[in-house]
Amino acid sequence: MSQKLSIPEPSLREHELIRDAAPMPELSAGFKSRVISECGVSIVSARRAFRLKVAGGVGAVCCLGLLFSLSIPVNDAPDRQLTAQPPEPQPVSPQSVSPGVSFGVPPGGSRITVDAPKPRVSKEQDSNQMNQIIEQLNDRQQLFNANMLPKF
Repeated sequence: MSQKLSIPEPSLREHELIRDAAPMPELSAGFKSRVISECGVSIVSARRAFRLKVAGGVGAVCCLGLLFSLSIPVNDAPDRQLTAQPPEPQPVSPQSVSPGVSFGVPPGGSRITVDAPKPRVSKEQDSNQMNQIIEQLNDRQQLFNANMLPKF
């Protein structure tokens, strides 16, 4: 038997009284070593069970994280816009001119672009629209101010 496993006999007064009062049962040979080896086995199995519990918990959290990340819908709209190719401009003959059309490069020249004419807006219509918007804003401000007054 090694020095680590030698357990001293108890030596308190109570133990001496018990030894003197009744005869001690005789233990079989190697009983103490069997008990200690069983304790060692139970300690190892308890550590293994704890490690399995920790590994199971970590695995469950990882699986839930993976499931959560796969269940979130991904917006692929920006990617589709990036992959879409803009249509290539078709060459137009100079006889059919339409506003905002770019022509091909003529020999010995530069690219020609025709701007679309802007529609005419009369100043009276523009000022009438602005006046209406300002009146609506003033009405809203008056309603807001009226609601903020204390009620008696």
